[in-house]
Amino acid sequence: MRQHQVGKTHTGKLGNGTKASAPLGYKTIIRPSKAATRRHLAEIGRVIASRKAAPQEGLIRDLNPMVRGWANYYSTVSSKETFSTLDHKVFVKLYRWAKGATRRRTLTGQPEDTGTKEASGGVSRRATG
Repeated sequence: MRQHQVGKTHTGKLGNGTKASAPLGYKTIIRPSKAATRRHLAEIGRVIASRKAAPQEGLIRDLNPMVRGWANYYSTVSSKETFSTLDHKVFVKLYRWAKGATRRRTLTGQPEDTGTKEASGGVSRRATG
């Protein structure tokens, strides 16, 4: 929560019930704290790291309530910049997860059988003749 100095037309008024309410000259803007943002991002990172081998559907099912709940909690305050920053950071984490998942699937798959000794584990399958 922070007080920002603003002009007389964008300010709140001192609502003490008098007829001539004086402009305050400040506007209170509430934003998610940096600590709360870091905690949320760390929790998302832990979920992504713990589900490296999980299918995409399972990861989305686990992350969706966390992201939605956090966004709904902070939706009433001025958090556009925070949401934008978190969106980018979560995208980067998920992109790295996807790149790693693709690499893991490629590495654990069976080698392509080209008829050479390396692909067949040292035994030549090429027809001799």
